Amino acid sequence: MDINYLNLEFNGCKTKIELLDTPVARLWIEVFNEYKTYFKNNNLDYDYKIESYPSFLHHTGFNYEDIKGDKEIPSYNTTLAQCIDKINQAIEDANSCIEGKKFPYYAYLGMPWEQTNLIHRCFTTAITTNTNWKHNLTGAELREFKEKKYLEPRSINNYIKIKDFTTVDNKKFMDAVERINKWVHVYEGEVKSPRGVKIMNDFPTQSSLVLDWDSYNPSGEHTFYFGKRISYDELKQSFVGNYDEYDVVLGKSIAGKDYETAYCEYDDPLEYDITNLDNINGSVSIISDSIVKDLYKDSRYRDWFNDYNLEKEMFLPVPLGKVVENTCNLKAVEWDLNSDERWTNDSFKPLPPFNKVKSWISVKRPL
Repeated sequence: MDINYLNLEFNGCKTKIELLDTPVARLWIEVFNEYKTYFKNNNLDYDYKIESYPSFLHHTGFNYEDIKGDKEIPSYNTTLAQCIDKINQAIEDANSCIEGKKFPYYAYLGMPWEQTNLIHRCFTTAITTNTNWKHNLTGAELREFKEKKYLEPRSINNYIKIKDFTTVDNKKFMDAVERINKWVHVYEGEVKSPRGVKIMNDFPTQSSLVLDWDSYNPSGEHTFYFGKRISYDELKQSFVGNYDEYDVVLGKSIAGKDYETAYCEYDDPLEYDITNLDNINGSVSIISDSIVKDLYKDSRYRDWFNDYNLEKEMFLPVPLGKVVENTCNLKAVEWDLNSDERWTNDSFKPLPPFNKVKSWISVKRPL
């Protein structure tokens, strides 16, 4: 049987990853090759952008009750008050190009997780349905939908009985709701969560190296994008028996919110737009600290899922392979926060050796 490898050559060090032979991994390779073909056909000198994230967020920032308008967000060259203005302006822009019910909420300084969750869910429902701000699904419908949506991203329309609105300028509408989403995320990124703080205190070194494509325009939309979807049965088949051996997992390309974020933001994990897998888009995450595996096995986060009776394939990172050769210190990602060097999603580019990467697939065939 052929063995496929993802090869990563950074600026002075290398990492080689042996890929699994599973439904997920096979689709991942297809999409990776689509990106490479697109770059070649369009004479683009593109490859992965490199970022590093903890698995769980919101362990730093302001408490909601301490939020003031002049609090700065240096990475986005704005303030919390200006961020609120950007959300509300985007809401007004979305409302201006529809007929029917208007966006049901507005942003305000000091709004709690409950409010940001409502705004975020309206964005996700609108961009998924193009007709509704709210879905009004029952608990039973949500459970059924969560399994079906792995393969059918727009199947929520089958559950919606009454439409909220119609668009009169769809391009402008999509741009506006994408901006709602962007600036809600920026605002939330400045807020501290007691759950996030506890996770970081209990698992202080958890981090992952994330490799995704540098493909965004100023409105937060992809200028190029390739992705494939997979059924829930195929997803379950991709969770191999020796799961703990694999430290390379799918990168996330989702229209909603992942389960880790939902936990820290006190959201409802049964909601249809909370998932760890929408599209397989050729991105990858390297778990650079074994403590991450411990976190998913034994923590309040794991108890949270047991409370809701959700299957592990829904909330565990999806295995893709394992590092078999490495000369890089994958934990040593650093940034110059005074630099003007940014990715197109406005995040800082890391310092060498992770400021650039060359990636390719190689195949080992049996003798």
